[in-house]
Amino acid sequence: MRLLKISLFIMILSVLAAFSYAIQLDGFNYNSAADVNTTWTVIGDDLSMGGALTIARETSIKQEGTSSLKFVYAHSGNQWYEAGVHKAFSPAWNMANAKKFKIWMYNTETTVSAQNLMWYILLWTDSGAVLECDNTAAFSYLGWHQFTFDITNFAEGVWWDQATWTSPNLSSVTACEILVQQSGTAVGTTTFYLDDLEYWNSSNLSIETAALTFNYASQGALTTAWNPVSGNGGTLAISQSTVNYSGNKSLDMYCQFTAYWWNMGPVYTIPTTNFSNISYFKVWLYGDPAANNAANPLFMVDLKDAAGSDAFARVNMSGLTTAAWKEYFMPLTLGPTDYSAGPFWIDQWANSGTPLNLTAIKQIILNSQTGAAGSVSYHTYIDEIIFGSATTIPFVCDHASINARPNASAIPLNIISGVGPFTWAIDPGLGTLSATSGTSVNYTPASVATTGNIYIYDATGETLVIPVALVPTSAPLASDVHFNIITSRDIRNDWSLFE
Repeated sequence: MRLLKISLFIMILSVLAAFSYAIQLDGFNYNSAADVNTTWTVIGDDLSMGGALTIARETSIKQEGTSSLKFVYAHSGNQWYEAGVHKAFSPAWNMANAKKFKIWMYNTETTVSAQNLMWYILLWTDSGAVLECDNTAAFSYLGWHQFTFDITNFAEGVWWDQATWTSPNLSSVTACEILVQQSGTAVGTTTFYLDDLEYWNSSNLSIETAALTFNYASQGALTTAWNPVSGNGGTLAISQSTVNYSGNKSLDMYCQFTAYWWNMGPVYTIPTTNFSNISYFKVWLYGDPAANNAANPLFMVDLKDAAGSDAFARVNMSGLTTAAWKEYFMPLTLGPTDYSAGPFWIDQWANSGTPLNLTAIKQIILNSQTGAAGSVSYHTYIDEIIFGSATTIPFVCDHASINARPNASAIPLNIISGVGPFTWAIDPGLGTLSATSGTSVNYTPASVATTGNIYIYDATGETLVIPVALVPTSAPLASDVHFNIITSRDIRNDWSLFE
């Protein structure tokens, strides 16, 4: 099993394939039901038509973190009416560089009434413009499904209309809404869950993967993979913990120091591997609030090559004084042989200070040391160590979704950026595309009301999905709703560069 994990790790390092560097709008990791209802307000015109929506904190069915957001929607059967939740941002958020949007959804049923549902994500801006992106196929999936879509070209309002296109003020987003609307008339109750609502900045796009986690089947499997080395400065114990950020386990390092500036930590040995294509590390840490200020703890990611040279990046964890996970970003840039620069310092005490050979990495070591004299003990929890390679080529189309009328004029679709060549496909009955390849294609809607998707494939294997809803002219527009302002904000990525 350990050999399989190492083999998968090596394979992942050679094929890094998911766009990320996310800023989390909400991870839904709330401590209580009161926190949920303080942050998100239930809204919607279906509530006055006999519909009902309740939201709750869910700790068992979740994608990551401590909880997800549970929705139980008893829809009235009134077509084109909706219910949902509203979250205000104070101060407003700057999304001017946003490129992509992601959310996880867990659906429990595929009844007729559930199939009539579609959800919208709306962004309110200080100019009064409302930007929306919908998904008409979300309730056709059972279990967890990740939905990703562009955010830079949301359609204004609820109905897509090229004639009234305006430039929204994405530099000042004042609120986010998640609405569920009925496209049919069936009455029923639908339960679903949402988790990890986030967007990606164009300046932060990268190719990365979560290469190391600690979801081992047993304590024995953990210590076989990660050999705990105490050194001469005290004793180290490692174990699995349910205080975790993702998956179901994290690594708990319990350090009992008797002297300061000594390293101790677990060692992960791999076949000699080329790390020259890796440009940064990210790691999630959860400190020991009771001890961190007094202990002056340091955490290090240490790389050692086959000849014994090593280099390490160091994080001061004394700032981890609250019970929360925090992500640290470590560019893999080798510094000189002293401790004045980095970010990865060459260890002058290892292999006579010979520079690290990134093409022949043999070990990854998670060290800790204390800067406090005397006997010091503390826990450090570690989860989801990520390796990434920078890139600036996101896969973006100029339409994230389309709401149009049957028999409408052809709609031009254009690739803004990506790795070509590109191929296109469309669901049957949705209309026609003028071509199946190229960077620009015209979409002509079908003559009947229907929903479906347009698919674009790039050369890297990534798929861009554009949800399409063809709605009759007689369909009413959604009602304007006025909201109470809630002063709350939740950003997962509290970036720190060697605090």
